[in-house]
Amino acid sequence: MRKGSAPEVPSVPLPMVVLLMAGAFLWGHFATQHLVQQPPRATPAPAPTTKAAATAPEPGGSGGAHGEEQQQQQQQQQQQQQQQQLREMGPLGEEFLESSGLLRLRPPLPPAESGNHFYTVQPFQILSWYPRIVVYPNFIDPDRCDHIIGLARRKLRRSGLAWRPDETPKANQDTRTSLGTFLDASEDHDGVLRWIEEKIAAVTLLPVDHGEAFNILKYDLGAHYDSHMDTFEPKDFGPQPNQRVATVLLYLSDVEEGGETIFKREGRGNADKVITDYKSCDESVFKYKPRKGDAVLFHSLDPDLKINPRSLHGGCPVIKGEKWVATKWLHEKVFRETGYAS
Repeated sequence: MRKGSAPEVPSVPLPMVVLLMAGAFLWGHFATQHLVQQPPRATPAPAPTTKAAATAPEPGGSGGAHGEEQQQQQQQQQQQQQQQQLREMGPLGEEFLESSGLLRLRPPLPPAESGNHFYTVQPFQILSWYPRIVVYPNFIDPDRCDHIIGLARRKLRRSGLAWRPDETPKANQDTRTSLGTFLDASEDHDGVLRWIEEKIAAVTLLPVDHGEAFNILKYDLGAHYDSHMDTFEPKDFGPQPNQRVATVLLYLSDVEEGGETIFKREGRGNADKVITDYKSCDESVFKYKPRKGDAVLFHSLDPDLKINPRSLHGGCPVIKGEKWVATKWLHEKVFRETGYAS
């Protein structure tokens, strides 16, 4: 072999090459068929738990019949607590807690003296940050809505207004044309209003005694409420040591047409928006269309407790049907004694 040249490769007879290729093909075919026909490897099942292991008492516990009796009592007590939880929460809470298994996995903790022993389950949607507006869909069921209407119907009178010193009732008699009445929870012997007050306190984190009595309103055909503030401006009404901080509007009926709640200054840059027409509902501003059972919460004060002018709101005229709503005004301090916790 010359230096720098490729080494010579010994020649293989052609018949031998053919035999080697045929053997490789047959071996590959056999191996493939063998692997395909093998069943998938099963995942080992967990070892079964014996009855003795499942029922064995923990160290320090009592065994035998006495231990089983204690276990049954604990199970019964837990079931009673779960049933009470479901009664407190209503239809939405019941459906969620049953499907999620939350009561079993994370039962409610022992509360402090003023806390709740049950969960509050309530979906919500943030409708606006300026002002803060939240809707709680299906806050109460239709039966409770009808119950409140039944309590209020015979007590309705023409709704009133708070007048500034320079205003007269005659000059502003068309500002608010609804019928209304106040209902205190103590007037409802079935406990529905009290149940609602407790739920409002839970979702707003404002105790029950910070709220006024319910103002139940009925808007007949054409009835409306011009855009207004729920707060009392100190320069117009004098010092306010216990201002209204938020409002909950609980819609007790659907409205076929009209009756929206309108926020003319909604929007981050609209705090100083000039309003010249407080009656009109034609402009393209934010409006909420009433849905029976929904609750809408909006804040009249900012977190620094300054009045937020964006909370200006009104009730658009009812064009078809009628509108029922329960208003709950919430204050920064205790407003009235309720006689029960939260």
